[in-house]
Amino acid sequence: MKRIYTYFSLISLLLVVSCHKIDDIQRPAGEELTVNYSISVADATKALNDGADANYVWYALYKKSVDEQGVEKYTLAKEYAQVALIEGEAVCPVTMMREQSYRIVFVAQHYDQVTDGESTVLQPIYTPDAERHLIEMPDAAVANSGIYDAFYTVDEIDNYDGKAVDPVTLKRLTAQVNFLTSTEDWNAASDLSMTPTHSSVKVEGLSQSFDLLTGTPSVETVEQPVTYERSQIPGNEHIASFFCFASDVIKVTLDLYTSETGASNRTIVVDNVPVKSNMKTNIKGRMMTGTLDYQITLDTASSSQEHPID
Repeated sequence: MKRIYTYFSLISLLLVVSCHKIDDIQRPAGEELTVNYSISVADATKALNDGADANYVWYALYKKSVDEQGVEKYTLAKEYAQVALIEGEAVCPVTMMREQSYRIVFVAQHYDQVTDGESTVLQPIYTPDAERHLIEMPDAAVANSGIYDAFYTVDEIDNYDGKAVDPVTLKRLTAQVNFLTSTEDWNAASDLSMTPTHSSVKVEGLSQSFDLLTGTPSVETVEQPVTYERSQIPGNEHIASFFCFASDVIKVTLDLYTSETGASNRTIVVDNVPVKSNMKTNIKGRMMTGTLDYQITLDTASSSQEHPID
């Protein structure tokens, strides 16, 4: 299977979307036509998470209207069933009416297959609310897991003329936070029999939802801290990672463990961690031994900003 890859210098992972060409012929206004959006996965540089856990595409069609004051409004026209990403590709048919304007939202994310009695249902990591064009942040998650990564795009169609539409791309809608220690700290922890094998995080201040039409996390935050349960660390010196909805600053409590079931042997609390959609925040420093002297780096496509933490 082709894979969705991530650029952790904050170059967006892209899912390239193209459309089968529709014959360029004269058609009457008001006629309904179907466009097959062909979703394919572009090759990219692999890093911590390659995006392969995104196994289904959810999408919805919103019809545009303008009121007497000239304010645009988008109303749900149709929510489509999920389409599986098979070998990195999926075809998503959308039916539109000529001379009408729309926005089409596509979301690629991970779905679990859950048995409900005798049937199997698909359960998304982030629950879509098609009427409000939102997806919801879960109350609990698992640390160090790529299944909480997600990607989306909005294709805007003005006065649809029945022709093929331009290609669009899906970009990461989540923010990523990484805890990275130094080689010196890792070796010192090993000498003290404190080498971590698992980590968990508790996060305060995460956005409650993500608006798929505007591409913004909500100002409203999850009421209770979101707990990312203990799991195996990503690798030596990379001791924790998680994905989330956020657009401001958050508070993170990191716990490190030397076993799968034992008590935490190191707790680190970091306030005012800057986070944004489609960006990576790295927290670096000596976290297991010595003083808590570390910096936060928020990587964007064009620059990096370093913030010392007291």
